[in-house]
Amino acid sequence: TLLAGIAITSIFTYAMTLIRAPTDKKSRGSTLNKWYGVLAIALILGAMVPIAYENVRSANRPAMIVSSSSNYAANIPDWQEALAWMRDNLPEGSVVAEWWDYGYWINVMGNQTAISDNNTSNETQIKLIARAFLNNETYALETFKSLNVTHVVVYEPWYGITVGNYTVGLPPWSSLGDFEKSTAMMSIAGHNTSQSYDVSLYIKNVALSTGTGTTYWPLPAGPKANTTFLYQMLFGPWINGYAQLGVDMEPLNNTELVYHSSSYWVLVYELDYP
Repeated sequence: TLLAGIAITSIFTYAMTLIRAPTDKKSRGSTLNKWYGVLAIALILGAMVPIAYENVRSANRPAMIVSSSSNYAANIPDWQEALAWMRDNLPEGSVVAEWWDYGYWINVMGNQTAISDNNTSNETQIKLIARAFLNNETYALETFKSLNVTHVVVYEPWYGITVGNYTVGLPPWSSLGDFEKSTAMMSIAGHNTSQSYDVSLYIKNVALSTGTGTTYWPLPAGPKANTTFLYQMLFGPWINGYAQLGVDMEPLNNTELVYHSSSYWVLVYELDYP
């Protein structure tokens, strides 16, 4: 865009020089007609450059399902693995709860009923899911029972770090998994309700040693976080490692992890209603 602007400025400057030059009208008109054509071509090319750049950039990236909904330009099989597992292993009549982003994949590729998807226009249903995810397990089970949910799917594109004797998944924030999206869920869940969904009640910066110093990372360390249903599901597989960081998640009682993809990016839980 910058180069296109410079080119257009140069063309206009040269055209104005021609206009002011002491030549006869016929010669000047002929020259200007040529430069008007050049100017038109330059404007078109200038407008096409950013579009062409974005298209080339997009063409160099795999489809979202292939990169497991991450911003990495790589083949990452977690969502494909999870959808294949759901298709082949979930009982007939299963109903899956998830954040709406993944609903079409679960419906079409997983061959399961998802309670929300990209076409869900029922704002109340989206709020119900958000509130269930951000409250404790008892509240979540009551909500999902009313929606006939049998399983819950959550997603986070972790990258691994070592904490003491444990390897844990760290939420990257550069790729939007359900932990990062939980801040949006708070906004949706808090609309027209007296309950507070203040981010500071759920997420706080935690000191992490990098070997060369200390960095502070947003993690589920707020006063409500350790009994927040979504965080219990996401961070449950890393519960012992996170305890070493002072992030103590309460274990789930009636929600069982029945599947995890190869990198733990996609987790499938089964609900056991009391």
